[in-house]
Amino acid sequence: FIGRATAALCSEDSRFLESQQLLESAELAIRYLLRVQHPDGTIDLHTTNFNSPPDTAFAIEPLAAAASLLCNTSRDAMDTLANELEVFLRRAGESLIVGGIHTPNHRWVVCGGLAQLNDLYPNNRYVARIDEWLAEGIDIDADGQYTERSTSIYSATCDRVLITTARLLQRPELLEPVRRNLEMTRFLVHPNGEVVTEISRRQDQYKPGSLRRYYLPYRYMAVRDRNGDFAAMAMLIEELQGEALSNELLYLLENPELRRDLPSPRPLPNSYIRHYSTSGLVRFREAKTSVTVISDNSTFFSMHQGKAVLQALRFASAFFGKGQFKGTLTFDERTCELVQHLQGP
Repeated sequence: FIGRATAALCSEDSRFLESQQLLESAELAIRYLLRVQHPDGTIDLHTTNFNSPPDTAFAIEPLAAAASLLCNTSRDAMDTLANELEVFLRRAGESLIVGGIHTPNHRWVVCGGLAQLNDLYPNNRYVARIDEWLAEGIDIDADGQYTERSTSIYSATCDRVLITTARLLQRPELLEPVRRNLEMTRFLVHPNGEVVTEISRRQDQYKPGSLRRYYLPYRYMAVRDRNGDFAAMAMLIEELQGEALSNELLYLLENPELRRDLPSPRPLPNSYIRHYSTSGLVRFREAKTSVTVISDNSTFFSMHQGKAVLQALRFASAFFGKGQFKGTLTFDERTCELVQHLQGP
C-alpha cells in the first residue's frame, strides 16, 4: 500500500497527486510497520515465518523504491512519510546484514534489498553481506531455470532482484542468468498466455501461471540489450495483464530506464519443439496447440488446444496409490518417448 500510495502521490499524471487524505493513510501504514517491526529489524509473515529476514527483504523492495522516489520529490508535506520510511529501512537493514534465509531465492531477494538500501544510505556492511551471498554462485541450471523452477513466482522474483543488484552495484555479470531465464521462459508460454508450471518445485506447481511478474525483467532487459525478443514478451504481458500492471507504476517512476521506448519486437515463438534435459522437459508448440511432457513425474503430460485445456494426464497403478510412478524421457528431433517404470506390487 505504501509503495502504491507513494506512486500515486508523486506521479504528475495522478489524480491523487499530493492528496492529503492519501498521504495521511500512507503515514498510518508506515507507523503500523514501525509498530510491528521487531527490535532486530525484522517483521513477521504470520502464516509461517517469524522474525524473518527474507520476508523483511520482500517488504524492502517497494518501501525502498518509495523512499527513493520521495528523495527525488521536493514536497515538504511528504517529509514525515520519508523520515519514517528511513527509520524502518535502516532498522531492517541491520537484520539483513546478519540474518539467514529459508529458500534459495531468498538469497537474491536479500541481496536486492541490501543493494536498494546501499543506494539510499551507503554502508559497506550492506555490500559485504551481498558479497557473501553472491559467493555461493547463482543457482541457474543449463536450461535457464533457478533451483526452485518456480516459473510463475520465484524465477521472475530472482530476475527482478538480480537486475536490481546488478543495476545499483554496477555488476553487469549478474544480468547473464537473467537473460538465460528470460530466454527459456519464452518457450514456456501457452496460447492463452499462461506459463508452464509443471516443473515447479514450489506452491505454483500445476497451477495456472501468469506472466505478470516477468514484466519488469523483460522490459528492462529489452531496453538495456535492445532485444526484440524480450520486447515482444513485454508487449505480450501488457496486452494480457492490462490494468494489473498499474502495480508496477512505482518502479517505472523510480527507474527512468524502464520508461524508455522498447525496441522493435520480433515475432513471438509459436512453432517449435524444445528439449530441456536438465529439467526433464519437452515443449511442443504449433500455433494454438501447446504440449508439455515431463519425466520423473506421474503427472507427465498436459495439452492446450485453443481454449480447451487438458490440465494433466497421469499414470497410476491404483486409483488412490501414491509414489507409484517413475518415468524417463528420451527425445530426438522427431519423437518424444515416455517409458514408465511401475515400482512395487
